[in-house]
Amino acid sequence: MKTKKMKTQILLDSFEILKDDFNKNMHEIRKIIEYFFKEDINTAFDMWDFLFSQNLITDSQDKSVVFNFISQILYLFDENDVTLSKKILKDFRKHSLIIDKVFVKSPYIIGSYGYYAVFLRALSRNGLEEDFAYFLDLLMQNKTPQIRGLYNINSDSIDAIIDEPNSFQTVILLATLNQLRPDISSENITQIIYSYFEKITNKLFRAKLNVAFANFF
Repeated sequence: MKTKKMKTQILLDSFEILKDDFNKNMHEIRKIIEYFFKEDINTAFDMWDFLFSQNLITDSQDKSVVFNFISQILYLFDENDVTLSKKILKDFRKHSLIIDKVFVKSPYIIGSYGYYAVFLRALSRNGLEEDFAYFLDLLMQNKTPQIRGLYNINSDSIDAIIDEPNSFQTVILLATLNQLRPDISSENITQIIYSYFEKITNKLFRAKLNVAFANFF
């Protein structure tokens, strides 16, 4: 017990020092946040809130490093420890600033479709249908510029095609279907996903979504 308390204090003290140069210390800061998500969820969210509130995670940082920082934390929400995962996920909705920065205004949102899909899988696996619908809707309403590419569920890559409306939304839906399994997805979850198909106006995209949906079962 003393060893754990000592470790916790060491990491708290280290965060206070490392946060002053976020760019150079992102890796260590991420490791600290990962530790607290497993040991003290409130402290972990407080740290993440602080980094965003102080604009320490901004467009000016190295895109690949910051992308990795955010995405690796999102992966924590799909922990094998279902009890822990559910606690983190249920608390997430309380943190509007984090949601805004990660799901609405993130400059890395285009490249993060796979991590968002993993996050949605965690919500589905934990039976959090209302939260699943909330976060999927945030992504579906995203106004990010259309991407030049379409997710290919067979090769797990982006295939170059012409720019089209709804390409990002299609990518999110396909990636989510690829991450989910019938045994961790209720009928309500599948209906939530399917309800967005009619909003995809591109016939090619709709056809790919329909095939992915049919193969899901």
